[in-house]
Amino acid sequence: MGASHGWAEVDQERKREIIEGIRSGRATRGPVHAELDITDRCNVACYFCNQQDVRTSQQISFEHLAGLIDELASLGLRSVRMSGGGDPLAHREAGRVIDHLHSRGVVLDNLTTNGALLSPEIARRLIEYRAREVLFSLNAADRDDYQRMMQVKASTFDAVLGNITHLIRSRGQGSYPNVVVQFLIDRKNFPELPRMYDLGRSLHADRIAVGIVLNIPNQRIQPELLLHPADGETLRPYFEEILRRDRDSQLLQIDF
Repeated sequence: MGASHGWAEVDQERKREIIEGIRSGRATRGPVHAELDITDRCNVACYFCNQQDVRTSQQISFEHLAGLIDELASLGLRSVRMSGGGDPLAHREAGRVIDHLHSRGVVLDNLTTNGALLSPEIARRLIEYRAREVLFSLNAADRDDYQRMMQVKASTFDAVLGNITHLIRSRGQGSYPNVVVQFLIDRKNFPELPRMYDLGRSLHADRIAVGIVLNIPNQRIQPELLLHPADGETLRPYFEEILRRDRDSQLLQIDF
């Protein structure tokens, strides 16, 4: 379940062609999977975002995106990931982009978003078109830490939780899209790991992902906020606790 980077959409003959291309070092036909970065616009200002220094209000026009999708689809594109420098749902015509992908038989393999702009109409499309995975960058266990991490008003946290809940309830017993709730930890919030895990479970997410805040250029992150390898023993009991809780459900994914 979840994103497969297009591999599940490829027939055996094409898989053999791709594998042979990897082995020989010769390019095959066009890509079967692509990442579409459709806008630099974003509605949050995460303190750890490595795109902040190049953030603009620009977006690729729908017409250009449609032409690009058409060209790639004609070359064998089977799936895409929508992520990028901004939040893809901040694109003013994100719904039309998703519609066009579906019309060309291209699967939305992953949508990575902070979730604040996930409207009921976007949720309907994701369910109807059987998008494989939506990853919500939630990053905090409560309103106050969300405000600190994402640099927006605390009430946005409540809106995001509501949008996640709506998506999961609306898909009912269906399997698509697979919903991932992601948390990022730093030196201030790592003791909240058990609460993060509990929140992910209470939302009925299919998977809970945990990563750490990484350093970014231009020294924009205060060094004292960053976790280091030497902090491993301090973190250990928190991870042991959530892994113990997760033993039967196997929802947890830890990324370092």
